[in-house]
Amino acid sequence: MKKKIIFASALVVLIILLGSREAPLATQNPTLTIGDTKIAVEIADTEATRTRGLSGRASLAENTGLLFIFNRADYYGFWMEEMNFPIDIIWLDNNWRVVDITINALPQNFPTTYQPRAPARYVLEVNAGFITTHHITIGTQAVLR
Repeated sequence: MKKKIIFASALVVLIILLGSREAPLATQNPTLTIGDTKIAVEIADTEATRTRGLSGRASLAENTGLLFIFNRADYYGFWMEEMNFPIDIIWLDNNWRVVDITINALPQNFPTTYQPRAPARYVLEVNAGFITTHHITIGTQAVLR
């Protein structure tokens, strides 16, 4: 009986401690500021979330995006498999500077693969038109909060 009480007490303490921890980045609704524009981003930082990307979604809310995070900068390719809407793609280097952009990648262009002209560590997918509307150019600085 005493072992059950100790176990239950330890379990309650563990639940309290885990519940009070700061949530991981992926669930905190991080904000990316790119140029003068703030957008809410979801994080794709695992093989599964990067592979899925925005595939199968009906749309993407205005001023939101999907931020792909890789372990190192490289020439990562992106395609439009099972996409239902066009997107702009923004490639960022290790210092969060835009190194390349793709405007209006269309779902019907699959299996075309889009790749940056320079190595990128972060890739941001946003609704088509975002780059033009917000005047994003190569060299634009981004900050993740």
